[in-house]
Amino acid sequence: MTCADGTQAQPSVSNIVMKLSQPAFGIAHQGTTNTSKGFPKGGLIFESSFNVGTVNVASRRPSRANATLTASGTTFNASNLTATMTVPCNTSTAAITVRVTARDPGNGSALGKPPVVTNTTSATGTCGAARALTATVTDPNGDAGPLRWKVDGVLLAPGTSTMVVTGTHTLEAVVRDARGATTTGKKVVSCS
Repeated sequence: MTCADGTQAQPSVSNIVMKLSQPAFGIAHQGTTNTSKGFPKGGLIFESSFNVGTVNVASRRPSRANATLTASGTTFNASNLTATMTVPCNTSTAAITVRVTARDPGNGSALGKPPVVTNTTSATGTCGAARALTATVTDPNGDAGPLRWKVDGVLLAPGTSTMVVTGTHTLEAVVRDARGATTTGKKVVSCS
């Protein structure tokens, strides 16, 4: 590697972690046996962390090229994923390009699992009385975000834990994980 100051370096790179830092939406093409999505340059945002020698480098960068992902069942292949970043190099820095090809072994392990939410709020109660909003959330990957609530499709303020029921409503417990998978537990609540 040539550093910005013109010197040469052969740093050791270790503890590499790369992930998508936001949900990504691509242009889909669906066939009979697989689904393909294309993401334009800049359409994917990567977070990376790794050690160059003894220095930890963390970066958040957009993809630098068009990328495709093809999935069939639980298997997928994502190719041409690239991000450019600056890393320490001797007494200066160097620009490097990280290229990633991601493949799932066929058991779905690379995709992770979405969270599971069960709305346990009481379905009936006294009209005009406050009702506790309750739900159980489990996530096999441990990356579930906060629990949010919707009443008749309207998102309630973060941290809302009770509501006054004055009629019949659809109450949804909503959880989203770090990869963007969202699960909803719906229940009709009423009062008498």
